[in-house]
Amino acid sequence: AGKNFEKGSEPVLGLLPGYEPLPPSSDIIYNISDEDISENFDARVQWPDCYTIKEIRNQGCCGSCWAVSAAEVISDRICIASKGEQQVEVSSEDILTCSGAGNCSYGYPSGGFDYYVESGVISGGEVDSHKGCQPYTIIGDHPCASTVPTPKCQESCIAGYNRTYTQDKHFGSKSYGVDVKDVQKEIMTNGPVAAGFTVYEDFYSYKSGVYQHVTGKQNGGHGVKLMGWGVDNGVKYWLVANSWGTVFGEQGYFKIKRGNNECGFEGGFDAVTPKLDQIDYINSLGTTWQAGKNFEKGFEPALGLAPGYKPLPPSSDITYDIADENVPEDYDPRIHLKYCYTVKEIRNQGCCGSCWAFSASEVISDRICIASGNKQQVEVSAEDVLTCSGAGSCQGGWPSAVFDYYIKSGVITGGLVDSHEGCQPYTITGDHPCASYVPTPKCQKSCIAGYNRTYTQDKHFGSKAYGVSLKDVQKELMTNGPVSAMFTVYNDFFAYKTGVYQHVTGEAKGLHAVKLMGWGVDNGVKYWLVANSWGTVFGDQGYFKIKRGNDECGFEGGFDAVTPKLE
Repeated sequence: AGKNFEKGSEPVLGLLPGYEPLPPSSDIIYNISDEDISENFDARVQWPDCYTIKEIRNQGCCGSCWAVSAAEVISDRICIASKGEQQVEVSSEDILTCSGAGNCSYGYPSGGFDYYVESGVISGGEVDSHKGCQPYTIIGDHPCASTVPTPKCQESCIAGYNRTYTQDKHFGSKSYGVDVKDVQKEIMTNGPVAAGFTVYEDFYSYKSGVYQHVTGKQNGGHGVKLMGWGVDNGVKYWLVANSWGTVFGEQGYFKIKRGNNECGFEGGFDAVTPKLDQIDYINSLGTTWQAGKNFEKGFEPALGLAPGYKPLPPSSDITYDIADENVPEDYDPRIHLKYCYTVKEIRNQGCCGSCWAFSASEVISDRICIASGNKQQVEVSAEDVLTCSGAGSCQGGWPSAVFDYYIKSGVITGGLVDSHEGCQPYTITGDHPCASYVPTPKCQKSCIAGYNRTYTQDKHFGSKAYGVSLKDVQKELMTNGPVSAMFTVYNDFFAYKTGVYQHVTGEAKGLHAVKLMGWGVDNGVKYWLVANSWGTVFGDQGYFKIKRGNDECGFEGGFDAVTPKLE
């Protein structure tokens, strides 16, 4: 025992008197045998990348232990179920004030889980953290003369947060009970659970070791987060996170005797499964775009922009006869340049990190048609650029180096896979899962059998490569045609279907080069119109819109362009 709190300032509890956990569910099964249950288990060690598991909250002078334990369990389980890709600190404040499951006098965790399933929860950090939609507002580092009044439900986020209350919602799938015989398998499989027990006076003085009640009267029920178990000097225990701040116990944690239903701790537990299908999750956010299935599960298309790539510097020689006020609200070259068929073409780079070669080839193809007034329609070979330019490989490359190749050595024609069009059609297929990037094909300075020109005769040359700044790119697109662009791809981008993309969840996967071709406004949101190189199964028939005006995913850092040398 030791001094955790000043005399007379014992923290409040808050578990509803007579509370009973949910009944277990027959739908929940575990692929763990009894002999596979380890002697010691600590969720902090098992899932080290989930920061919320290591977090100790403070309920303050409010009997909100039920809301805090529910919020902690949901936070941890979102991270665990998403394998660390979704890190959400769920708002205890929102569950306390809006769930209807309780108040600052008492409540029940399963009601918080039902709210998560039926209405959704929002994000929110600790007091004064300014994190999330609704951080906690009830301070706790002072003596509590009595339980404070319950704050009112506010269906809004704090000033400066970048989403609305509705957009910030996260949803659960199923809430259920867990009995003591299954709780270890449950924790090992799905993460921490909500637990309840009776608090006696001696518990307030717990400092270390394995707690068991030895003296003092009963004070009430308390909700906590059960996260593991072990053995300490021969005594079996449960490892638990409390909600009284880090001044309590072992930096906020405690161990309680296991196997004898100490203080009613083993009477049953509550759990919930997150609704974490990425598509459902993204669509539940109410953001500016819709997710959908573009690729088979586990299949991520290749990227390929070399790390550290920087666009070329702008050129003072490039001028535009367009005033700022004459830049329209919307521009789509598929409409304005409908006779240039390559402008409307979506290519597929396959299992090769050749986005840089595709982006450059597409831009050159379009610009030859535009500069010639539709008289020269050339589908530039991505294969030749990939294999012979020296600008990269299937592991990555640079679009600007392709433009240099176009100027110095010339490019040839070549259509899509199996098209038999041009001197060198693309050879790398892409309509199957990619276990890894394929090896880069060898440079072949020859045309396919039956083509009516030699490799040298088929050459087309460029005149000047240059960079384009954000302030000039719309005029550049209107004057000379599409440009090569780059951005950081996050995991959620693979699920883009429609709307205006902005990153909402998932980790960065790498850099990607694409063809920027236009812009517009969709439901009040400004966007860039872009052609991708993952085939027509991706997004809006191969195209996507990305948020304009805020350098979304680094998209507005600069662009590359080239002028053709017409025959």
